[in-house]
Amino acid sequence: MPALLALLVIIGAPDKTDHEAEVELRYRFTRGMTYVDQSQSRMSLRLFPVEDKLLEYDVEGSQKLRRTVLAVDKNGAATHERIEVLDYTHIVHKSPEKEGKATQRFASHGKSFVWKKSGKKWVLYGEGDKDVTKAHPQLVQRLKPWRDGRLPPGKIKAGSTWAVPAAKFLVTVGQPVPAGVKGEARFTVKSIEDGIAHIQFVFTQEYRDGDHDWVGNMTGDWRFNVKLGRDVSLKMKGRVDADKGEFGTGSFRKTRSITYADGR
Repeated sequence: MPALLALLVIIGAPDKTDHEAEVELRYRFTRGMTYVDQSQSRMSLRLFPVEDKLLEYDVEGSQKLRRTVLAVDKNGAATHERIEVLDYTHIVHKSPEKEGKATQRFASHGKSFVWKKSGKKWVLYGEGDKDVTKAHPQLVQRLKPWRDGRLPPGKIKAGSTWAVPAAKFLVTVGQPVPAGVKGEARFTVKSIEDGIAHIQFVFTQEYRDGDHDWVGNMTGDWRFNVKLGRDVSLKMKGRVDADKGEFGTGSFRKTRSITYADGR
């Protein structure tokens, strides 16, 4: 028996590296877990509603939430959270309705809430356990249980791909879903190293709004901690065109980062 083969028999074959191993992407929350969820976005849009007339929009968004998990289900999904809104601001750099820069703080800015699953619905509670779900639509859109929507159906490894329908994907990134939207987000695992899955995606969408046909394209970079079952970061950028750019065109970018109280 060759010496190398004999050695392998004694010590066993080497373990698979992270890059080769199949892993499961699943969120795992624990009671008392606290994290700061922060997003920055910027959207620019140019519209040509009539000949020789230009409408320009340039809006920046900032959201910073401290989230504390108060209860989880048997699968480790959060079902009850305390939400502290540290920042919820829109800065309008350019708009046909306003001249100059304007800062808008949403009603939820600086307040605390409870976000709780009640049956199949999620409810936002304010002071005195009052249901304020309808009073804060932007915050509710941000908090919707989007997490599982973009996860793969089975185990993955480097090179794995999967697709998520456009309507489902938009919910996962806190964006409104246009009626009748078509398209998909297609994900590719670039690597799995040191317990972190590096995933890239390409998103396309098509929909009709009023008299105009809109097409959107986006690319993104997503990092997920496989060992701990939690997001690390999400970055996206893209563009939209209406009527092949004849009615309007725009660009979009968003960065989301999460900091955990346990430092991991």
